Formats: sequence, structure tokens, C-alpha cells
Amino acid sequence: MKILCFDTALNKLYIALGENNKILYSKIIENEHNNFASAKLSSTIVEVLTKFSLTLKDIEAIGVNIGPGSFTGIRASLTIAKVISSQLNIPLVGVNSFEILSSLNNKNEKISIILNARKNNAFISIFENNKCILAPKMVRCEDVINLIKNTKVITDDKMSNIILNALNYELHKFDLGAKLLKITYKKLINEKQNNKFLYGNVMPLYLQEPFISKPKTIMGGVKN
Repeated sequence: MKILCFDTALNKLYIALGENNKILYSKIIENEHNNFASAKLSSTIVEVLTKFSLTLKDIEAIGVNIGPGSFTGIRASLTIAKVISSQLNIPLVGVNSFEILSSLNNKNEKISIILNARKNNAFISIFENNKCILAPKMVRCEDVINLIKNTKVITDDKMSNIILNALNYELHKFDLGAKLLKITYKKLINEKQNNKFLYGNVMPLYLQEPFISKPKTIMGGVKN
């Protein structure tokens, strides 16, 4: 089974092509000068497929990061993933940012994933023995310390200033596309064993309302 995975929700564009859980190719594209790498997603998909003399019709499953992360990045990658899935009638697997980042830990220990949510908020999820024991949610930054006691922490640039001794994934060139592909394949096998088949009914994991959708307050009331 040939699987194509991509992620523009986190700090870079991650893309990977695999045969089952074997990584055939992966690529990381940085954001440049306030230009989001998600704008290069379509052309990068074509580039990767061309490298292996493939077309989208050769792809048998899609994996995508559903967030949380960049609203623009989540929308971009999820929209493209849904279009490919529906047009080709192939499975679409949604994987959240916490699942991807927790896979950086190769030990069966308790691990907290903390991501900046702006306005003194943070996104958090906790895993133990590769299983989620605290479902993804948003909390106030001052509440994070109590939640992450006795855990290893993986976080981003901004939250690393608050949580000392945490692993800042943004400082390293982790191949998160490859991690996404491995998780996607695992989920596909699990769904197959349970006689389920995943299509395009995959929703974004924002954990908070996108700022652009919030009504603007004006004098005398609220403007929709």
C-alpha cells in the first residue's frame, strides 16, 4: 500500500511517501520570511510523486495532521487531503499533533506534549506507554506545571521559555513526516482489523475557535 502523508499544522511543511510502514522518501520545507511553507504543499506533492514516477492515482491512502497548530496550515493540508481522498475514493487518516510529537519519545514513560495557544493559554495532552491518558485540551499557562509533574515534556519555542528542561522540538530537525506516516499506517491496519474504512470524514482539531471566525465588537453591540 502506497501512503502519502503531509503536515503543515506545525512549524514546517513535512511530507512523506511510504510503502506500508516503510519510508520511501521524506522532505522538510522551512517557513521563510513570513511566507508559510503550506503554500508549497501542492507543488511539493507533485515533486515527490514525480521523483518516483507516480501519480495521485497510485496513492492508496492519505495521512494528515489535523492540529492543533497553525489555523492556516491545518486548513490548507486538510482541504487538500479531503479532495484527494474523495476524488480517488481512498482512506484518509487524521493524526493530531500530540500523537506525532509523542512518537519522538522511544521509551515507555509518561510524556506531556505542551504547545503554545497564545493569550497565556497552552494546548496539552499526556501519554503513557504510547497511550493517551489525558485527552487534548486547552489550559491556562499557570496551570500547566501542576499537570506535567513527573513527566517528560516535549514543547515548542515559546513554551520552552516557561517549561525548563523540556525538549523543544523546534530546535531539532525531527522527521515528523516519517513519524506521521508510521502512525497513519498503524491506524489503517487497526481500522482494517475492526472492519472499518476511513474516508474523508476527518475534522480539524483546533481546541479553540479560530480567531478569524470570532465576531468583532463594535460600539453598541456585536458585528457578525
